[in-house]
Amino acid sequence: MSDDTSYGPAFDLGDDGWVRFANNALVTWSVFISLGLIVFEFTSNAFLGMVIVCLKFGLPDLLAAKWTFDDPYRARGSALRYFSIANAFYKIGLFGVMILFVIRVAWLIDRNNFMPMFISQAMIASLFVFFGMFIGYICAAKASSLVCQHRLKLWLDDEFYRSRRYRVFPPVYIGRRNHIRAIALLTVLLSVFFLLITTLGLYWSGTYLASAVRNADRGSIERGAAYIGALAVILACLVGLFSQQTRTLRTAARIPEECWVEWTGEG
Repeated sequence: MSDDTSYGPAFDLGDDGWVRFANNALVTWSVFISLGLIVFEFTSNAFLGMVIVCLKFGLPDLLAAKWTFDDPYRARGSALRYFSIANAFYKIGLFGVMILFVIRVAWLIDRNNFMPMFISQAMIASLFVFFGMFIGYICAAKASSLVCQHRLKLWLDDEFYRSRRYRVFPPVYIGRRNHIRAIALLTVLLSVFFLLITTLGLYWSGTYLASAVRNADRGSIERGAAYIGALAVILACLVGLFSQQTRTLRTAARIPEECWVEWTGEG
């Protein structure tokens, strides 16, 4: 560690490396924009085409997830892989939400120029965004379980993707931003949201069951009891996941060396 802003050995792409990186980025953007236009042409859904373009934002994380199979420490590699996949889908979902939000604001400003068909198209795109966020949440939950099980301290940085591109292992990082904390924080917030939804569902189910008991409706009583049982199981699972995710947030690596012990010669 040579100074306060750099970690690990020196890593210089050189002029040719940056040119290759810029060219690849240009090609990748061209491919995804073209895919978005193709989807728009076949579905006539502009929102869905925008969501396809948003897939580009998660591509580096998905490629990095594939690279973690090279990690000789399988638990660390698996946890980083799931966190990378979660980060990819979170980015895709968040950029999709931003686009849908802008369209929603425009619709509120001038409703006359937004046909009802646009609203239905936005709903379809919203389902894709929600599905992506849910996949990210499941992957982050799996990664958190690995962190707790193996007592891992993880570090994930932007340089991780550059190291993957040039197959430098262990990865070389420059800077101090650990994305694990941001991923874990977003996952915790999603857990709180799911906990609130599940709690409201339990309240509604309790009200439904009470009404069924007063009316002596056996079928409704059975359905109400089934609802409460299923939601109670979901609530218990969410509480367990919330506990794991908060622990991951607290135990994220403070410096890269806590994750990549190869730098210190301890691995």
